[in-house]
Amino acid sequence: MWLSQLSLNTFYEKIIFSVRKIFQIYFLVIYQQVWTYRNDMWIRVYWQSLLVGEVVKVEKNQLFPADILCMYTTDSKGLCYVETKNLDGETNLKRKISNKSLQQQGEAAILHQKFTFNIEKPNPYLYKFQGNMELTDGYDQQQKISLDYNNFILRGCSLKNTDYVIGLVCYTGRDSKIMMNTVNARSKRSHIERKMNIFISMIFLLQIVVCFSFALGAAFWFDQNRSSLIFMLGVSSTSQIDNSFGYLLVVQWGAWILIFTNFVPISNLLQILKFH
Repeated sequence: MWLSQLSLNTFYEKIIFSVRKIFQIYFLVIYQQVWTYRNDMWIRVYWQSLLVGEVVKVEKNQLFPADILCMYTTDSKGLCYVETKNLDGETNLKRKISNKSLQQQGEAAILHQKFTFNIEKPNPYLYKFQGNMELTDGYDQQQKISLDYNNFILRGCSLKNTDYVIGLVCYTGRDSKIMMNTVNARSKRSHIERKMNIFISMIFLLQIVVCFSFALGAAFWFDQNRSSLIFMLGVSSTSQIDNSFGYLLVVQWGAWILIFTNFVPISNLLQILKFH
């Protein structure tokens, strides 16, 4: 009994932990907000509302809501530092830099000037990024400037040692690199555990079938011999006995389930439900 109670408590703790983790991730993604430049003004929108091609402003100690291309930083050299602890567990800061041509344009010019960006299709390669940018110089000539991984910041990174960064949203949602690298955790169950779960499931189904068969037979017998059971039930007539066959079947089935309670020990049954 003590071991069964301990297994049950562990089972409930794992359920609570899993549900709590799911809600934390849900509220982080759904209800987190970021500054976005729309209709010639900065407004706060939810992460889930971001669109590819929009300009966002990420402030110090905030998480990046999507994979963005760094266009401008408050540092005079265009540098910014990000923490990738949420991605790879490393606490040392990584240096990112905005493109020199964009940094020289200034914040106001970036927000009001039109640029053409060509970037690669979404892919799961975390440390690879290729693209280019087309802009018009002072002589009305098109310039094509190459972009690389040093200008690219992954979703989930945290901005450090920089007041804010202005960037272009490249990939959002499931197209972001970190989401494309997310895989379902493999089960760590052994071959014996998987076999045992199959056998226990078969035994449990057999118990259900056997109990239902016995309950069905008992209900038929009770219904056919109702008049001879008056003395045993302590009633004066058959009218005082419930005449519903379905009621008799349910009661008898529950009774047989209780009789066969130890057919499958609770500790073995919990092995099927155990989280890995």
